Amino acid sequence: MRQLLIFLIIISLFCSGFTWGKSREERCNAANDLVFKQQNKNFNVFPDEIEGKVAELCHDGAANSFLSGLKNEIGKRPEQAIDYYDKAVAIDEHFYDAYGRKGLLQIALNNKSDAMVSLVMAIEEGGRNPRYHLALAELLNDTNAYSLALYHYKKASAFGIPYTADSLSRMAKAYSALQNWKDAETVTRQALFFSPNDPKLKAALAQIVIHQQRLPEGILLLKQAILLKPDDSTLHRELADALNSSGDAKAAAAELKLAGGSIDDEFESLVNLGDSHFLHRDFPTAIREYTAAAKKHATPGIYQKLGDAYLAVGNDDDALKNYQKSLSMSPNDSDVHYSAGVILERKGEIEKAVNEYEYCVTLNVNNGDALRRLAEIYTLKGDVHKAITEYEKIIHNAPDNPVMHFRLAKVYEMVGNLNDAEKSLQLAIKLDQNNLEPRRELIKLEIKRKNLASAEKLCREILVIDRDDQQERKRLIGILVQEKKYHELTTFLKDEIARYPANSINYYRMGIVREYLKDYQAAIQSFLQSIRINPTALAYQALARSYLGISEKEKAREALAHANRLDPKKNDVKELIELIEEDHSHSKTATQKKASRKKKNLH
Repeated sequence: MRQLLIFLIIISLFCSGFTWGKSREERCNAANDLVFKQQNKNFNVFPDEIEGKVAELCHDGAANSFLSGLKNEIGKRPEQAIDYYDKAVAIDEHFYDAYGRKGLLQIALNNKSDAMVSLVMAIEEGGRNPRYHLALAELLNDTNAYSLALYHYKKASAFGIPYTADSLSRMAKAYSALQNWKDAETVTRQALFFSPNDPKLKAALAQIVIHQQRLPEGILLLKQAILLKPDDSTLHRELADALNSSGDAKAAAAELKLAGGSIDDEFESLVNLGDSHFLHRDFPTAIREYTAAAKKHATPGIYQKLGDAYLAVGNDDDALKNYQKSLSMSPNDSDVHYSAGVILERKGEIEKAVNEYEYCVTLNVNNGDALRRLAEIYTLKGDVHKAITEYEKIIHNAPDNPVMHFRLAKVYEMVGNLNDAEKSLQLAIKLDQNNLEPRRELIKLEIKRKNLASAEKLCREILVIDRDDQQERKRLIGILVQEKKYHELTTFLKDEIARYPANSINYYRMGIVREYLKDYQAAIQSFLQSIRINPTALAYQALARSYLGISEKEKAREALAHANRLDPKKNDVKELIELIEEDHSHSKTATQKKASRKKKNLH
C-alpha cells in the first residue's frame, strides 16, 4: 500500500509539471516560454493560471515584469507599462516581446523614432509576432525607407496577418516610389479586390497604369473613380492632367472647371507641391509634381527644378536632359550652366564641363563654385597658369577664404613660385589659426628652401596646438638632425621617451644620436631598451656598431647574428659580419705567428 502511495505521488508531480531540481535560469526560461507562447496565441489575454505559473517559476524574472507591464497597458497606463517593459529587458536583454509591446506603445504616444528602435530590437532578438513587422513596415514607409518597408509588410503576412486593402495600398505607394510599376499595379489590384468601390484606389491604379504608358486605361479608371466620388476636386484635377496629356485640351479644361480651377492655377499648385516635397527630401514625388507642371506649361524654371530633383536622386542623365531643355529656352542662366557642368564633369566629359563652367563665369564673374571647379580641373590637367588665374579671381571675390589661399599656394609651388606660395600659406594660417594643414605645407616648403630654423619654429607651433601630433614630432626630429642640434635633440627625445615609454622607435633614435656623439655605452643602453620592447634587425645592427665602438667584438657578433636571423636579406648586416670575421681571422693568424716565433726562440 505504501509503495502504491509513493508511486501515485510521483505520477502527480510529473503531471503537475514540478520544478524540483531545475536551476533558476531554467525556471525563468520556462516562464519566458509560457509568455511567448501565449503572446503568439492571444496577444492581449493572459489567463490567471499562466500568471500564477509565471510567478511560481520566476517571481523576479523578466516574464513577471512583462506581465506587470501588460496589466498597465490594458489599464490605459502606457508610461507605467513602458517602465515595466524596460525592467523586463534589463533583466533579460533577449526578451523580445517586451521590446515589441514597448514599440507599439511608443507609436501610440507618437514617439516614432524610439518605436522604430524598439521594434527592430524585438525582431532582431527573434520576435516573429506579425504585429511588430506590420508596425515597423508602417514606420519605414512613412520615412521613405520603401524597400525595408516592403520586406516587413511581407513578413507580417507570412507570420499571420493577412493583407488588407489599406496595407496593400501602402505597399503600392512603396512600389511606386521605387518606380516598380508592375508590382505596384499587382498589389493595387489586390487592394481593389478587398475594396472594389474605393475611389482613391481606382485613382492610384490610374496613375500607376499611366506611368506604364497606358494612358487610355488610366483615363477610364479616373472616370470610374469620379463616378464613385463626383465631388472630389483632386480626382477631377488628375483626370484633367491625363486628358491634357492625351491632347484633349477641351475636356481637360472642363474637368479643371469642375475642380474649381484653371490651367494657370493648376500649374502653380503643382509647382508649389513639388517644391514642398523637394524641401522635405521626397524627391520622387517632387519629380512627379514637376513633371505634371511641365506638361501644363513648359518653362525654363520648371525644367531646372526637374533637373535639380533628378540630380538629387542620382539620375544624372535625366537631370542633364532637363537642364539642357531649360538652357534651350533660357541660354543665359549661369546657375543652370553650372549644374550642367557638374554632371558633365561627373560623366567624364571634361571639355564639355569646362565649356559650361566658362560660360557660367562669363555670365556671372562672381560665381565662386564655377571658378573653383575650373581651377581644380586646370590643376589636374596640368594647365597650372590658368588654375592660378582662376584661384586669384576667387580670392579677389572672397579674400577671407583660407582654403582658397591654401590651394593657390599649392599651385604656386607647382610652377616653382615659392615666394608667392609662402605668402599664400601665411595668409591661410592667419585666416584659420586652428587648421594645421597650411602650417604643414609651409614646413615642407621651408625644408625645400633649406630654411630649417623657420621649419623648426613652425613644427613647434603645431606641437603647441597638438602635443600628440606624431607626424610633426617625427618631422621635428629630422629637422634637428639636419641642424645638428644634438643637445636639443637629446632633450626632445628624452621627453618623447617619458611621454611614450612603450615606443621602441624613440629609444632607437636616442641610441643613434648617442652613437653619433660616440657615447657608445649610453647608445648600447638605448638600443637594448628598444630591443626589449620590439626586437628588430635594425636595432640589433645599431647595437652591434656600438659594441664595435668599444671593441666588444664577441657581443657585436652576437648582435649581428640576431639581426641576420630577423632579416636574412639585409646585406649591410652580412657585410659587417664578414668584416668582423675577417678581422678575427687576421687577429688569429697574427697570434699563431707570434706563438710560432716563441717556439723557435725556445729551441
